[in-house]
Amino acid sequence: MQIEDVPVPRVARGKALVRIRAAGVNPVDWMVREHIYNPKGADRVPLTLGQDSRAVIEKIGSDRRLRLREGDEVFGQVFGSFAEFARCR
Repeated sequence: MQIEDVPVPRVARGKALVRIRAAGVNPVDWMVREHIYNPKGADRVPLTLGQDSRAVIEKIGSDRRLRLREGDEVFGQVFGSFAEFARCR
């Protein structure tokens, strides 16, 4: 495992970009890292670990209809929650 500076993900059509404010660590994180649990997409490298997060919506991509708005605080699961930003659906 290593820490790297990477570009902020681009907001794709139909997706949203969130700024992670807090991330939880649970058994799934080490199981993904050790290839014990392999959810879809976990075989891509580089892989940013983390699932559980509390975040703020930074940007909502075009063609996305939500009751949520930019600036709203959200929580849930998004792969890559150990980063500062994550792209989600």
